[in-house]
Amino acid sequence: MAFDTGLGISLARCAACRPGAPCDGLASFDPSRSSTFAPVPCGSPDCRSGCSSGSTPSCPLTSFPFLSGAVAQDVLTLTPSASVDDFTFGCVEGSSGEPLGAAGLLDLSRDSRSLASRLAAGAGGTFSYCLPLSTTSSHGFLVIGEADVPHNRSARVTAVAPLVYDPAFPNHYVIDLAGVSLGGRDIPIPPHAAMVLDTALPYTYMKPSMYAPLRDAFRRAMARYPRAPAMGDLDTCYNFTGVRHEVLIPLVHLTFRGISGGGGGEGQVLGLGADQMLYMSEPGNFFSVTCLAFAALPSDGDAAAPLAMVMGTLAQSSMEVVHDVQGGKIGFIPGSC
Repeated sequence: MAFDTGLGISLARCAACRPGAPCDGLASFDPSRSSTFAPVPCGSPDCRSGCSSGSTPSCPLTSFPFLSGAVAQDVLTLTPSASVDDFTFGCVEGSSGEPLGAAGLLDLSRDSRSLASRLAAGAGGTFSYCLPLSTTSSHGFLVIGEADVPHNRSARVTAVAPLVYDPAFPNHYVIDLAGVSLGGRDIPIPPHAAMVLDTALPYTYMKPSMYAPLRDAFRRAMARYPRAPAMGDLDTCYNFTGVRHEVLIPLVHLTFRGISGGGGGEGQVLGLGADQMLYMSEPGNFFSVTCLAFAALPSDGDAAAPLAMVMGTLAQSSMEVVHDVQGGKIGFIPGSC
């Protein structure tokens, strides 16, 4: 299983993958073997597809155009002491494109149907995860509730950012970015720069008006090193193959707007290590083709079509990201996995 913090509904594969597909060999859920499985009918509050009982008795899965299936409910058991009755999920039976490349996706979004909303409500309203830089050298984790939280966690929190509710992105966890610096020098950004914490996209995406000065400052600092062609969305790349001396990387620091009332500290700063701000064409090998893992969104957006910046998985890697939803804040603990 994989997880996502903005999905809106959990997904489970309810049919075996075709031979040779990326999900071939992964487990699938067989509804016929569950005595508590039940389709969600049209007209139910958990059916948001707008279907009518006259057209189909069960709620179709319409949130994902490339997937076919229906919305259903069952008992989700994580451990003998942790289960969720009437857990709503999409029962995926097929796809028109690339199939679901996992046994399923656990939704940890702010949606009322998500696993985080259902389970964390009775466990302190807190969940956290740590995404490893490499699955071969370390292991990540997902924790829901306070019971499994290390006792020394609060002493290790490096930065806290207030959670912001953005009606344009109701399912996502949004934080307010107050400043960005590179190598100790501030990069100009507009006030109230909303940033979404994302577990699906690897890179960090910024509005073009903010990305351009960061990119230009990084290029100036790295002018002594040989450039390399762009790699997809990443337009600032360098070829460190054969470099025999130390490479000096100017580091990115993110400053978050303080918790209301100042109780959480004003202008708390999160520093990113080189591994969190650089994409390496050969994983784990810095002396290869390496790119700044920041990119520009298509536009700055406007009131009619708002766009939020994205803090991707690479920037979040190796740190515990603590979602204290009831407390209205996000905590960052570097070096956790």
